Amino acid sequence: MGQMAWLSYLVDTENEKELIKFLKGKGFKNPKFAAKEFLRAGKELSENKLAKEVKRATTLINAASVGIRDE
Repeated sequence: MGQMAWLSYLVDTENEKELIKFLKGKGFKNPKFAAKEFLRAGKELSENKLAKEVKRATTLINAASVGIRDE
């Protein structure tokens, strides 16, 4: 597995212990801090992606329901 893919996997699975170990091996001066920042950024990206998907689904539902009357 490539280096970036492994980094992405560690962030996606929120494996902080292995992420710290990986970053330390890559020469990070403060791997604990870097790991927390990577995990925070990963969570933020995930939340933004989910918000966009919800907005898109809501738009599609609204578009599909045009002309439907409640009875």
